[in-house]
Amino acid sequence: MTPVQQLKVASFAGISFPYSECTVKLGQRKHVHVYLETPGGALQKLGRELYQIEFTVPAHEGRIAPYQQFYSTKLPALWSVFERSETADLTVPSIGTLRAFNTDATRSINVRVQSGEALKLSFLEDQEALFSANALITPSVDGIPPMLRSFLRRAPAAVPLSTLDKLTAAVNDLVTLRDQGELAARIVSAKASGVIAQCEAIYRLPRFGEAVNFSAVDALLDIQFAAVTIREDAARRARSTYLSDPTPSRMSITQLSAWLYGDTSHASELLVLNAFTDPLSVPRYTQVRRYV
Repeated sequence: MTPVQQLKVASFAGISFPYSECTVKLGQRKHVHVYLETPGGALQKLGRELYQIEFTVPAHEGRIAPYQQFYSTKLPALWSVFERSETADLTVPSIGTLRAFNTDATRSINVRVQSGEALKLSFLEDQEALFSANALITPSVDGIPPMLRSFLRRAPAAVPLSTLDKLTAAVNDLVTLRDQGELAARIVSAKASGVIAQCEAIYRLPRFGEAVNFSAVDALLDIQFAAVTIREDAARRARSTYLSDPTPSRMSITQLSAWLYGDTSHASELLVLNAFTDPLSVPRYTQVRRYV
């Protein structure tokens, strides 16, 4: 068998289908910080984008084994799933199984070909279930950005612009954990500590504590209190976890949940506790942190 013939069968929602082409696109989110009168810029890596997958599907009857009845039986079932806009398991031969939904499906009939149709299918990875883990993070994370804006409006001239930039960067590092899925307790704790350190640096500035700056002091105290709360919550979570036995094979986050707990309902909390490079492909022999 050729390498391509050894790949997994393509399927969606448990319905397998033939394909003549399969394209997988993986992009990277990034932001380039540019500075006045400075060539180039500083690249900030923000994590990978959602997988985009496209299939060209020959939907014919009686021509491709083992899909001789695909056009009359499986295609109507597959199309019904598309019409319901359902998210389901998509098996991509080259990368494995992931949760996805169909964004586009095009059917083309050529009257010179009487055995069926040609399909173009586009899918987008759906990580909604993974990011429901946001509910496991203390709600004060959401409150920090407005607190920061409040402080910046009140910050006196005695606070250097560079110091305000450092505080803003520390807050952004903590808040953007939501966008990157980097929700492990130790990472949250470290980012929260960074915010606290910047707050303390501002407190130590000469004349900052004067009565005329009381509103700015109060606003900064709000930020620091929220960061301390987040750090304590992260520390509490870290203390109540332990490492599993090494994984027996490469797994997705949902497969890990099934292996550890017998079902897939714990995928979100595993994502919270582990800074996986790719939740869809956790290497063999990985020790996974889980709650006691």
